[in-house]
Amino acid sequence: MKKKERGIITVFLSVLLLAVLALILTTLEAVRLKGGYVQADRAFNTAIDSVFAGYYAPLYEEYHIFGLDTGFGSKEANYNTLSDTIKTYMEYTFLPRKGMDKLPITLPSSFEPFGITIDKMNITSSETLMDKGGELFTGQACEYMKYKVAENGIKNLLERLDFIDRTQKTGEILEKKQEAEETAAELEGKVLLLMEAIDGFEMKKHGVQTEGDMVKIKDSFVKKLWTKTVDRNSLGIDNDWLFQSVKSNYINPLTNIGEAKKQLMRLEGCKIKLEAAQKELVELLAVNTSNFTRKEKKAHNARIEKARQASESYIKEEQEIIESLNREGDYLIGLIKKEKESISKALNVLDEMQPLNEEVKKKAEKYIEALNQYREETKEEASNIPGDLDNPDISTGEGIQFNFDEMKKCLIESKTVIENYLAQSDLTITSSYDSKGHMSKLEMYENCINNLDFTPLKFNYTGCMKPKDSTSFFEGLNRILGKGLLELVVKDTDAVSENVINTAELPSVIMNTAIGTSEGNEPAKKFSLDNKRDVYLPVFSFLNDSKVKENGSKLLANILYMEYIKEHFGDYLKGAKNGKRVLSYEKEYILGDEEKDVNNLKEVVNKIVLLRSLTDTITLLADAKSREEAQVMAAGFVGFTGMPAIIEAVKYIILVTWGFSEALVDTAAIFSGKGVQIIKQKKDFSLGLTDIFGLTKQKILEKAGCLKGDTGEPGYGGYETYLDIFLLLENKEDKIYRSMDIIQENLRVGYEEGFSIKNCLAGFTAEGEFKMESRYIDFPFITKDKELVDGVYHYHIKKEYVY
Repeated sequence: MKKKERGIITVFLSVLLLAVLALILTTLEAVRLKGGYVQADRAFNTAIDSVFAGYYAPLYEEYHIFGLDTGFGSKEANYNTLSDTIKTYMEYTFLPRKGMDKLPITLPSSFEPFGITIDKMNITSSETLMDKGGELFTGQACEYMKYKVAENGIKNLLERLDFIDRTQKTGEILEKKQEAEETAAELEGKVLLLMEAIDGFEMKKHGVQTEGDMVKIKDSFVKKLWTKTVDRNSLGIDNDWLFQSVKSNYINPLTNIGEAKKQLMRLEGCKIKLEAAQKELVELLAVNTSNFTRKEKKAHNARIEKARQASESYIKEEQEIIESLNREGDYLIGLIKKEKESISKALNVLDEMQPLNEEVKKKAEKYIEALNQYREETKEEASNIPGDLDNPDISTGEGIQFNFDEMKKCLIESKTVIENYLAQSDLTITSSYDSKGHMSKLEMYENCINNLDFTPLKFNYTGCMKPKDSTSFFEGLNRILGKGLLELVVKDTDAVSENVINTAELPSVIMNTAIGTSEGNEPAKKFSLDNKRDVYLPVFSFLNDSKVKENGSKLLANILYMEYIKEHFGDYLKGAKNGKRVLSYEKEYILGDEEKDVNNLKEVVNKIVLLRSLTDTITLLADAKSREEAQVMAAGFVGFTGMPAIIEAVKYIILVTWGFSEALVDTAAIFSGKGVQIIKQKKDFSLGLTDIFGLTKQKILEKAGCLKGDTGEPGYGGYETYLDIFLLLENKEDKIYRSMDIIQENLRVGYEEGFSIKNCLAGFTAEGEFKMESRYIDFPFITKDKELVDGVYHYHIKKEYVY
C-alpha cells in the first residue's frame, strides 16, 4: 500500500509540472505573438520614416518643400523600388545580423526571437505634391512662412485687399452705369437715325456726318418730296447750317406733273395735226390724175410727198412725246416708291425705339439698385462717392422732347396714301388716244402728292453744330499703341529677357491649366468714339472675376503663399534668384502663364495699366472740373447738345482715354522702380486733357521721370506692390501649379534632368503582410484575430504617412 501511495504522488507532480510548463509555454507564445506584431509595426514605422527621410534634397534646399522622389533619377515613378526600399529597411530590424557578415563578432540566434519575414509589401495609394489642387504643396509652403511674415506685412496686405475690394465695387458700378448710359445713347442713336430717314442728314453713331463744310445728305429721305416753299420755317429745320446743307436736295413732283400735262397738250395738238395730214394724204391719193398734164402730175405728187412727210413727222413727234411721258412717269413712280421705302425705314426705327426705351428704364433701375447696395455695403456718404456715381439719373426716351406718336401716325397715313395709289394706277401711255386717261392718272398722282402731309415731322435742331474732328484726340495714342504697351512703359525693351520655358511636361499642363491660350486682360487696341465698349469695358470690368473676399483661414493661407512666392521667385525689377534659372521673370510667369519671359512681362504691364486706368478714371469722375472739361469736349465731338446720353457716353470715352493715358505714365514710373500713389488726387496728375493730343512714348517717359514717389512712402505702391496685389487675386490652383512649373524646370537645369514633380510624393499608404512561425504552444484563445496557417502566424499591417 505504501508503494502505491508514492506512485500517486509522482503522477500528480508530473501532471502538475506539465501544466506549469504548458502555462509557461503558452504565455511565452502569447507574448511572442504580441511582441512579433509590435516589432513588425515598429519596424514598418521605422522603415517608412527612413524612406521619407530620403526626400529630394535640392527641392528642400532651394524651395523648402519636402518631396519623396519616386522617379529615382528617371522621369517616371517606380513604386516597386519604393516597396523594395521599405522592405530592405525593415529587414535590418527583423534580421539584426544582416550586413554584419564581415564583422569580427557574430550575434547569437537569440537576437532573433521572432523570426519575422516579409511576405508582401505594396504601396496601395499615394498623394503627390500635385494632388488635391496642390494643397499638400502649399501646406508645407505656408508652414515654412508662418513665422517669417511680420504682422505689419499682413496688415499692409489686408489694406491693399480692402483697396482692391473698393476699387472692384466701384468698377462694377461704373460698368453698370455705363451699360445703362450706353443703352440710352443707343436710344438717342435711333433718334439720329430717324432724323436721317426723315430729314436726310447722314448720321454716324454719335452725330452728323460731314462732307467738307456741310452735312452729308442721304439720297433718299421722307421729306425729299416737298411741295411747299423750301425754307427753314416750312421744313421745320431751325438750324441754318443744316438748312444750307440740305436745301438743294428737295424735289417737288408737282413741277414734273405740270410739265407732263404740257406734254399731253402737245400730244393732243400733234394728234390733231397728224389726223389732218393723214386726211389730206388720203384725199390726195384718191384724186384721178389720168387727165392731168405732166406738169400737173408733178405738182400733185409733190403735194402727196409733202403730206406724207408731214404725217411721218407728226407720228415721230407723237412717239417722242409718248416716250418722254413714259420716262417722266417712271421717274415719278420711282419717286413715290423711294418715298415709301424711306417712310418704311422711319417706321422701323420708331418700332425699335419702344422696346429700347423699356430696356433703358430696366438698366437704369438695375444701376440705381446696385448703387444703393454699394452705398450700403461701403457705408459711404454721398460726398465720398465719385461724382458721376452719385448721380443716378439716366437719360431715357421720355427725356427726348419729340412727339413720336404723332410722327408715327403721320408716316403711316402717308404710306397708306402711296400704297393706295400704287395699287390702282400707273403712269404709262401707249398712244395719243390715251391722253385723256393719262391726264386722269396725272391728276391722281397729283392728289396723292398733295395728300402727303409731313408737317408733324419736326425735330429740334437748335443745338446742332458742326462736330469737331475727334481723330486728332485719339491719333497719337492709337499710333503708339500699335507697338504694344510694353514698348511704351519700358525705356530699353532690348534688355527684356527672351527666355522660354519648355511646356512639354509642366505640372500646369498635366493638370490641364492651359498655357498661353488666353489673351488675358487686355486694354483696347484702338481708341475712338465708334468702339465705345471696347474702350471702357476692359477697364471697368478688369477686377470682376477676382475673388477678393475670403474667410480668415483661406485669406491667411493666400497671404502666406504669396509671401512664399516673393521669397523664392525672382521678378523683372529684383532680377532672378541665385542659381540656374529657366526664366528671368518668375513671378510674371505665375501671373502671365506664357512660355516667354517677354510675353509674361507684357501681361503684367496690361494688368498694371488696366488697374491704374480704373483708379485714375475714378479720380477723374470724382473731379467736377475734369468732368466739365470732358463734357465740353464730348459736346464738340457729337455736335448735338440735345442728345445728353450720347454726349454722356462720349464723355466716358474721353475720361477713360484720359485715365488710360495717365496710367501709361504711372506704369512707366513703376517699371523704372518708382512708387506711385495708389489712389491719385487730380492735382497730382501728370497729363492734362490736351496733353493726350499727339501723345508719344517720349512724352510718357518724360512725365514718368518727373514723378518722385518712393515705394516705401505710405499710400504709394511700386512694382512689388502690384505684383503682390495680382498674386493675391490670381486663381489659387493656377498660381500653385505655375509655381511648380518653375521649381521643376529650375531643378532640372540645376541638378537632375529627369526630375519631375509629378513623381514627388507628399504621402502614401503602404500595406504589408508578415509571417512568423509558431514555436511554442498556440491555443486558439491566444491567437484571436491573428491568422494561423500550418503553424505560421500572418500579420496584416496598414500604414499612412504624409510630410
